[in-house]
Amino acid sequence: MKKIFVLIILMLLFFTAKSQISDMWSFGSDLKRTFNLGGELGLTIGTNTSIMVSARGSYNFNNFIALGVNPFYWFLQSNYYYPATSIHMTGMRVFLDFSIFKMLYLHCEFEEMLYKAPALDYPYNKIWYTSENLLIGPGIRQPISTNFYAYLEVLWNLNENMNSIYSSPVIRAGAIYVFPQTLKRKKSDLEE
Repeated sequence: MKKIFVLIILMLLFFTAKSQISDMWSFGSDLKRTFNLGGELGLTIGTNTSIMVSARGSYNFNNFIALGVNPFYWFLQSNYYYPATSIHMTGMRVFLDFSIFKMLYLHCEFEEMLYKAPALDYPYNKIWYTSENLLIGPGIRQPISTNFYAYLEVLWNLNENMNSIYSSPVIRAGAIYVFPQTLKRKKSDLEE
């Protein structure tokens, strides 16, 4: 009896896993004409402190293409030097996601950030810098519930040089809420 019970449980798990895998690897994102809102929160404390907060909004035009913006604030402090150096950065990212499969997409973004940091030559006064980055790489989205997704992106900076803030790869993770598509009903539909 136990063997039959275990066999039935294993068969149910197999069929469930099969349906999830085939669903996840279907083409497109199934997020056609939806608005997504989410963000990221990053925190590192130690000799180097890093705090990043960002909001993320996008619109899926169809099952394959999404366009969005991502404003952010980033605080960095390094205690390697005396006195400790801190930088407050703000910026904006504009991105385009190409969904290959339901859970896999290609993320392309242009980012511009503005920050005030000590000059590299004497008298080391703080001056304003801008940094422009072009990042590209794969991303994975995993559904948590019907309208809530977690995502992970691994990006490479195509503008990387010795003054870049980032070193490739840049790894980002966050959460997105997908607003359900509202159907426009005709007056004739309501009368029936």
